[in-house]
Amino acid sequence: MTAQADALATMLFELEQQLMQPEIRRDRERASALLHEEFREFGSSGREWSREAILDLLEQEANQLPPEVLDFAVRLLSPIAALVTYRAARASSTSLRSSLWVGDDSGWRLLFHQGTRVASGYHDCGRLVEALDIAADAAGQYLDSDAERDER
Repeated sequence: MTAQADALATMLFELEQQLMQPEIRRDRERASALLHEEFREFGSSGREWSREAILDLLEQEANQLPPEVLDFAVRLLSPIAALVTYRAARASSTSLRSSLWVGDDSGWRLLFHQGTRVASGYHDCGRLVEALDIAADAAGQYLDSDAERDER
C-alpha cells in the first residue's frame, strides 16, 4: 500500500469511528456533515434509510458503546470513491459493514452504508468479506470503464 493509500485508509477509519460516537450521532449538524446529500443506508434490519430519516433516528438514539471494528479494509474504486468494509462486533452480535465514501472539494462523505447481521455462532466471515472484495473489484472496473467513456 502506498503512503497516500495508507493516509486515506487512516482518514476513512477515523470518519467511520466518528459516525459510531454517540455524541456525534446525536448531533444532527455534526452527523450531517459526514453524510453525502444523497446518502442511503440498507440497515441490518432490512430497512432502507434516507439521509433525513437516519439523521432523525440518530438524534433519538440511546447511548451505547461503539462496536469493536475488525478486519477494516479500504478499496479505492476511483480517485474520488472508496469502498470500506469491516466487521462491527458487540457483545450481543456481529455485523458485516460496507460503506461507500466519496470525496470532493469539501472532503470525504458517506454516500452509502450497509449493515448485515452475521448469523449467531458463525465466526468465519472470510468468505463474506471475500465476496465484498469481488464486488468492489467489479465496481472499480465499471467505474474505470465509465471514466474512460467520459474522456472520449
